[in-house]
Amino acid sequence: MEEAIERFERYLQHRFGQSSTAKHYLSDLRIFIEMVGNQVPEAVTAADVDCFVEQQMAAGLSPATINRRLAGLHTFFEYLASECPERPWRNPVVWRRHRLKMGTHLPRDVANATVAQLFVVIGNERDQAMFGLMVGAGLRVGEVASLRLDSLDQPLFEGEWARLRVRGKGDKERFVWLMPTLYACVQRWLEVRPPSVSDRLFLNQRGQPITVAGIQYCLKGHCEAASVALSCHQLRHTFARRLAEGGLPVDSLAKLLGHNQLHTTQRYIDGADPTLRAEFKVAMAHLEAALAPDPGPPPPVVAIPQPPAQPRIAPQAVLVQLRERLACFPPWLREAADAYLTWRWPTWRAQTAKQDGVAFISCVRRIWVWLAAHRNITGWDSFHRPDLEAWLLARYQDGVTNTTIHGELGQMRSLLKFMEMREWSFDPDLLRVKPPPKDRPLPCYLEEADYRRLYLAGY
Repeated sequence: MEEAIERFERYLQHRFGQSSTAKHYLSDLRIFIEMVGNQVPEAVTAADVDCFVEQQMAAGLSPATINRRLAGLHTFFEYLASECPERPWRNPVVWRRHRLKMGTHLPRDVANATVAQLFVVIGNERDQAMFGLMVGAGLRVGEVASLRLDSLDQPLFEGEWARLRVRGKGDKERFVWLMPTLYACVQRWLEVRPPSVSDRLFLNQRGQPITVAGIQYCLKGHCEAASVALSCHQLRHTFARRLAEGGLPVDSLAKLLGHNQLHTTQRYIDGADPTLRAEFKVAMAHLEAALAPDPGPPPPVVAIPQPPAQPRIAPQAVLVQLRERLACFPPWLREAADAYLTWRWPTWRAQTAKQDGVAFISCVRRIWVWLAAHRNITGWDSFHRPDLEAWLLARYQDGVTNTTIHGELGQMRSLLKFMEMREWSFDPDLLRVKPPPKDRPLPCYLEEADYRRLYLAGY
């Protein structure tokens, strides 16, 4: 196991560079090995991961932390599988089985009054600049610690906003802008900054670059003096909330915060929704008007005769009909598809359950018909990754769109993941066939003549 971990560590350093991801993944892996023992990686089973998840939950860890540790373990075993692609190796981390459901939480911003109360007790120029950059420019604590003297671009004119170059997670750079008041705060620190051989913007009392732990320690002392409780990241959340309340579009806010995904930014501003607040006020005004004293009895209601209800097929009868469609499958495929259909049936919406079942059966049938005609497959033990990749290539050559192929492969992957969750025997490399990216066509516009014709026709 130790040799595998050393190779994995070199892989992480190559892939993630200076990012903290490598450190966290290795730490999580060590915690897992302490529980299961230093056995060979092939001997680790899904049951071992079950015990690990239960142990972490008993220790009081949050679902987000446990899921992050599972991600590290999953990456480790996928890396080992990639070293020997000819050897079938099932990843013991099964996401559908082990991942914990995480709740939805509001952002951890703090009230403006709390922020003002904190800055009242911050008397030195360095700390005012450090924490001002967090709440006034949305910087992470690590980004503040890594700032250099040349990160700040001097404004050309008096009163112009200064630009700050920030190096964030994943070694990604971005620009943020400093309001004149915040820029003046940074300038006051530069005027008293002691001489140092280091080019870091912020130094500790010994003239060395201040660390993340040092910044957090300083904030803790200021919070105790101000009788408030907050963290560095809460100051960043507060910056996002303020801009959201000011109407800044979420995509622009994502660029300022250094987010690649908009849904990450959305979590920062879910509690600051000025549109929702305005709509709520309008709705409450209408509700108060509706609850006003009744001026009189309502007019009599005339009953409208309703057509006789149409007989409905019982949901269980529909499931029986769908299962009968599996008769054309070979026994080994029919058994798996029948078990998946029975398991998935209660989770589908009643209005669309039949359509979902028909879509699943039709898709698996299309894949099987091609495999039966072009590949020698007699069971799950003879169904391997090259077979599925050959089907994928054939669909490309037939001119099928990526979106359609993505959906078809998704149906087959759902069946395989169900089998993985039930620990059925099949080639785990089938799950490593990557789906193609979905088509993203450009918008289609009407020709000018067609538009005029529709306009004149009154559409």
